[in-house]
Amino acid sequence: MRLKAFFIGFFFLSILPGCGGDSGGQAAVPVDGASQSEAQPVGLASLLKEDCSLEKFRAGLGALAAGDVRLLERSLEDAIAGTEAEVGRQTVEMQRLSADAGLGSEARALRDARKARSRELVLLKNKRLIVARNNAASSK
Repeated sequence: MRLKAFFIGFFFLSILPGCGGDSGGQAAVPVDGASQSEAQPVGLASLLKEDCSLEKFRAGLGALAAGDVRLLERSLEDAIAGTEAEVGRQTVEMQRLSADAGLGSEARALRDARKARSRELVLLKNKRLIVARNNAASSK
């Protein structure tokens, strides 16, 4: 029952913007009256995807306009905050499960999910660092 409640909660958190999963998987098309900076460009969405390597990220960052870089930085900050919150929740849940039942299948699945989210968090932080270095280099 706890596993079912956990996955239901995780599902609802994953559909919220910035809380888990992909923060920008779809290409946004500007709506009438919306400026280009409010809509997420196709290149920006591909840079935010989880499967975008750091090499592709560096290469794609050079092709973005200054406004898009600021939008990318904000999107990365939101994704990092959501991922940190999710890793924290999973850590607490793991501690509760390990105290209750040892390493059952539920605890192993949660441990594996936490490791994956932790790897995603490291990747997001590395991308944020690349953006910060790019901003510092371009401001000189």
